[in-house]
This record gives sequence, structure tokens and C-alpha cells, in this order.
Amino acid sequence: MSVTASAVREGFPQARPERVVNDFAIQVATVNGSGSQTANLVLLRSIFQMGVPVSGKNMFPSNIAGLPTWYTIRASSKGYIGRKKEVDFLVAMNPETAREDVLTLPPGAASRSSSRRSAATSPSTRFPSTS
Repeated sequence: MSVTASAVREGFPQARPERVVNDFAIQVATVNGSGSQTANLVLLRSIFQMGVPVSGKNMFPSNIAGLPTWYTIRASSKGYIGRKKEVDFLVAMNPETAREDVLTLPPGAASRSSSRRSAATSPSTRFPSTS
């Protein structure tokens, strides 16, 4: 019998991952001017009303409607309000930035994307049928 097999049988404690509760960051990627700020605040307030300290930060490179915007929600049982470097959950609602946003996620992060395609990226809109 190998040393490893006997160690497992003898009940040596195995390393368990640390359990983390109420410490995560959600990033919502949308289009500026789409009304997403209201939805972001509903989510933020919902988490807050569950008793979890939470903060939100809107990041957008321009106020021009149609350009990308990202809203980060930080929930922390310890009351941290600064943005986390890592995103734990991404909601990608902007098809223009979805691919890049997903590629920047760390291992273990989750994402959800919109099934809608924008008219600007739809092949039928950019290349109308000539037949």
C-alpha cells in the first residue's frame, strides 16, 4: 500500500477551501443611455436591504449615449466599499464589449450575457441581402 493511500485511510485532514460569505463583486456592462442605471440601483438596494454592506460605482468613458458603461457592485460583510480588482460575476449586456469583458475575468468567475444582438453587429443589417 502506498504512503498516500494509507494517509487517506488513517483520516489525515485534507485541505478545504476557505468559505467566503457575502464578499463579491458584480460588474454589469451595458450601453450608456439604455436605462441600465435604474436596474443597477435596484440590484444594489436589494442586496443592501438583505443587510449586506454594499457599494456601487459607475464607470464610463463618455456621457455620449450608445457608448459602453460598466457598473460595479461590491458586497462585503466586512463593510469594504472600494472596488475589488477581480470581478466575481459579470453581466455582459453590451455586445460590443462582451468578448473583451469575458476575457478579462479571472479563473472561477461567472458570467451571463444578453442573448440580444445589436443592430450594429447584426450581419443582416450591415450587409443587406441583394437577392
